[in-house]
Amino acid sequence: MGRGILQPGRCLRLAACLAAAAMLAGMSLRLDAQTSVRLEYYGDPLPEKDMEKIRKIISYEASFYSGFGIRDTVYMKLYVYEDKNDARILAERLAGKSLDLRYTGGMYFPKENTAIIAGLKEQRERNIAVVCHEMSHHFVRKLMDDPPAWLNEGLSEYFEHCTAGRKGVSHSMTGYELGRIRSAYMLGEVDLKSFMQTPYSAFMHRQRTDEQYSYVMAHALVTFLIEEAPDSVLEGIVGAFRSRSSRPEDVAGLLDSIYPGGFSAFETDFREYVSE
Repeated sequence: MGRGILQPGRCLRLAACLAAAAMLAGMSLRLDAQTSVRLEYYGDPLPEKDMEKIRKIISYEASFYSGFGIRDTVYMKLYVYEDKNDARILAERLAGKSLDLRYTGGMYFPKENTAIIAGLKEQRERNIAVVCHEMSHHFVRKLMDDPPAWLNEGLSEYFEHCTAGRKGVSHSMTGYELGRIRSAYMLGEVDLKSFMQTPYSAFMHRQRTDEQYSYVMAHALVTFLIEEAPDSVLEGIVGAFRSRSSRPEDVAGLLDSIYPGGFSAFETDFREYVSE
């Protein structure tokens, strides 16, 4: 199906879907004199407790990304649908082609400043977390034009795995994720340099065909960089891709220059971290 062309019989459904997608709520956060976030919410109603979780984690995200120098109003439209079919109609309109949403809870369309969350009734808690995943993609887009796949998706996975409680926002990796990586190391399946330089298409192919390996490994790498490595390392990586002085295929060389001890030390430290 070409861009902007709808199959016969679907026009009325699309019109009904868009009519139902009235703006239900909004969120505005001001981080400092130069940075603010504006989120417009459309689609099916969410309970206030769910909206409050989203507000807290997105505020946490916004503060994190502002530290890398976002100096603008970050604006995004968020469509949330209980039914995946309703989400598919809008997503196909934006994508200009047929889509299979069986294995996804969210999609991000950077040119439209739009994220769509699909099938909330199937996995409510999981798909609320996907809101934070897609918002991270939007912040990354404001910082970097062409980040490595592992960095972009790893950051999104990091914020997807954040929870908002009375004491604030906290992050954790699941036992499944850590076990998956430890098993991969024991079986000799980890080639970290190759993985970190993998093009997006190959990264996503492995995600679909190898038990979500790509997202799991990317999540672990970003968690290590945020929670264990010196702050200067992640700052250096983001800075290099923001200034376009580095390319995704140059990640190993970049770490050689900014990580204490170079890439080999990074690899050793990361393996020890996930093996603890």
